Amino acid sequence: MQSTCGLRARIVLCFLIVVSASLCTAKDGRDFAGFYSVDQANQQDGLVQLKFSLRVYNYSANDIKQAYVALREPGPGLSVRANFHPVKSWRMQRDVKLSAQVVITEQEYQGWQNGEPPNIVVRYPDANGRWWEHTVELSMRPPGGF
Repeated sequence: MQSTCGLRARIVLCFLIVVSASLCTAKDGRDFAGFYSVDQANQQDGLVQLKFSLRVYNYSANDIKQAYVALREPGPGLSVRANFHPVKSWRMQRDVKLSAQVVITEQEYQGWQNGEPPNIVVRYPDANGRWWEHTVELSMRPPGGF
């Protein structure tokens, strides 16, 4: 049986890792990271409707204009389950908070509850009109919320 002290130590360690990551610009391809939470989950017929909230940080070396954030299905299909409101201007080292009502499978919902992160991507054009897409590195919201 795991002790409460050990669990607290893990939570503190995870929090410190996320905080330390926010102090520097991503150089290893992890340009976007953050937290997610789910609320108001209603299960019916193998599907779950819920409120999905995100807090995503822009650790890239650039300010971004007209970013699109989407929840994609897991696996090879990669179809979009939900789009969030576009982010008109997203400065580097800043975060955005987004939320949407989504419908996912019960299996996907259980995976999220067990630490398997949702498949969130950020798409945006650069100054030359070339489109970029990055996967967001996510963790379940830490205690205390965002």
